Amino acid sequence: MATKYFYLTIAFIEMSRASVPITTMIALWVARLEIPTTGIIRAVSVTGIGSAIAAFGEVHLSSIGAFIVIANLTMESVRLAMTQYMLTGLDMHPLHGLKYIAPAASLTLGIGAILTELPIMLSNGSLETVQRYPILFLLAASLGLAVNILGMVIMKLSSATTLKVLSAVRGPIVVLSGVLLFAEGVTATEFVGYSMASSIRNV
Repeated sequence: MATKYFYLTIAFIEMSRASVPITTMIALWVARLEIPTTGIIRAVSVTGIGSAIAAFGEVHLSSIGAFIVIANLTMESVRLAMTQYMLTGLDMHPLHGLKYIAPAASLTLGIGAILTELPIMLSNGSLETVQRYPILFLLAASLGLAVNILGMVIMKLSSATTLKVLSAVRGPIVVLSGVLLFAEGVTATEFVGYSMASSIRNV
């Protein structure tokens, strides 16, 4: 759901995504796929508090952007719960599961891109950028495939909550990149909140 990037900063989006382990844990519990332990509850609680503090400190908070982020987090958690059920409940191989998920995801993204992004890309000549740097786009697509395969393997061997906890490790790098490359503002409140949210991996 790339629309959120039009309304919020990259730093805030990454901070809000630190709360995904909480929504994922709840979705797995509701679906009766996983009973959270005390350690997991404690860890994701720290993440939730940190994410709330970070959200409170957002410099350019948009109600539309916040709504899109909440919708994104909800759908992401439901998707992960359904994927974990497919991999563990139905005992399906990760690559076999990806064979079912990839076509549906590609079709959905393709339709969305054609309806919302293609007209803009044609009008401002963005497709020329793809033609100028085909190797970079091919590399990005290949890395995306590798990430999806590894994610399926992690969910198969552990759980979707573990996958989202591990994803928190990359958050600080993305936030720092947004500050250094795009001069995005990060307030002291956001910094404290996100530091708490990222500390989940150490709890």
